[in-house]
Amino acid sequence: MVVPESFYLGKPVRSLQTMLRMIDTDNGNLSNIIPDGTYGQQTKNAVRNYQRAVGLPATGVANFATWQQLTRQYQQSRTDQMQAAPLLIVLQPNQRILPGEQNQHLFLIQSMLRVLSGLLVNMPAANITGVHDLPSQQAVSFLKSMSEMDANPVIDKTFYELLNRVYRAMAGDGNYR
Repeated sequence: MVVPESFYLGKPVRSLQTMLRMIDTDNGNLSNIIPDGTYGQQTKNAVRNYQRAVGLPATGVANFATWQQLTRQYQQSRTDQMQAAPLLIVLQPNQRILPGEQNQHLFLIQSMLRVLSGLLVNMPAANITGVHDLPSQQAVSFLKSMSEMDANPVIDKTFYELLNRVYRAMAGDGNYR
């Protein structure tokens, strides 16, 4: 079977090159390929090096077995190298968590507030109860006042966005410095 030249151009080749590049970032034994969408000599060499590294016949052709192995390893590399997806709670339009209310999202919100209380001077520590109790209200009001917002203890989308921004800036990757 003769494979047309156009088969070796375009998105599948660029995907192959992108996967090889990311895997190369992990182990550094492939060529540092630049995804250009062309299955040229550099790509063939990178595929050959990859095949050798994983114990496949080193043909330089990205056959089905190579593609399967490559995509599995790419998914792992991608997971290892990329940032974790953010956790976004669902607050309905105009939904507010009022003082004294119970809400499952409060466990996460109160945990974030608790971490921030250890990082921001004079911030009250929230208890992790799932109830918007007095310590939780005080922590919310404190954070709002620091951001020049109305310091009422109500939690809404605007407050949650503020909490996320401050938490990412202050807690970073979670390692205390």
